[in-house]
Amino acid sequence: MSVMTQTKIIAIDDDPTGSQTVHSCLLLTRWDVETLVNALHDASHLFFILPNTRGMDAARAADVTREICVNLKQALDQSSALGKAVNPIIVSRSDSTLRGYCNVEDESSLVEAFRILSARQGQPEMLRSA
Repeated sequence: MSVMTQTKIIAIDDDPTGSQTVHSCLLLTRWDVETLVNALHDASHLFFILPNTRGMDAARAADVTREICVNLKQALDQSSALGKAVNPIIVSRSDSTLRGYCNVEDESSLVEAFRILSARQGQPEMLRSA
């Protein structure tokens, strides 16, 4: 079976304001595996995951970010098994400097995304918004 690989931009955004200027893409407030698989198969080349970590303490924000990465790995694996491989470009849109721990999602995302996703055949790209 031939497997086609599609590139998908996956933006993990700490609050919904970052998605206000985009259209024709999914804005997810859930990140269970089934929801993520559906988003990976959506026609759009982009989707946002909106965990609202801006309103959480640092430990909870890091836990949620790790949970997203774990579920995303499972969703990517399921998608590949269905012959719909996806090359993820993961963008962290965590920019909540008012909390005093704005980098916790980025650090969790970087470490967890590469640890979890690096076992995949294609290495994910990771971008951090400025």
